[in-house]
Amino acid sequence: MSSMSSETMKKMVSIHLNIDPNFKAPPPNPEVLARCQFVLIRHAVTEFNMEFAKVGGAHGFESEEYRALKIRKDLIDPPLKLEGVGQCEAAQEHANHINVKYVLVSPMLRTCETAIHIFKSHPNKKNIQFIVLPSIKEGLNLCNDKQGTYSRLRKAIDPLL
Repeated sequence: MSSMSSETMKKMVSIHLNIDPNFKAPPPNPEVLARCQFVLIRHAVTEFNMEFAKVGGAHGFESEEYRALKIRKDLIDPPLKLEGVGQCEAAQEHANHINVKYVLVSPMLRTCETAIHIFKSHPNKKNIQFIVLPSIKEGLNLCNDKQGTYSRLRKAIDPLL
């Protein structure tokens, strides 16, 4: 993160401190979407996101509270909150209008759940290739960036498939 400009860092922190778990994305511009070869979707809200905003906003990122948050074992590879599932379900309407061929997803539980919930009713779901790609996993050295076990991931996502 040291290579980031201070302005970029301020914007990133601002976004992460103002999390609205009930946020629903507006529909994409169809003209812009028609020219796109890639559509990037960030995972929906997790408990870590809410704790990060609360602790970072109240105590700052140099505080003991923030250092403690970074290593909380209960927030390793957290699942989506119910509000996050709601965000995904609201996004289905938009996603269903996109001609999706591939969905690349990191092996994190929250990203797999996001992909499953967004694309579960896609009209072309049977032809979409879902590819779990470890190289696209975020890595900010926080507890939620540590990956759980493969068996834990399968146990959580198999019922959703």
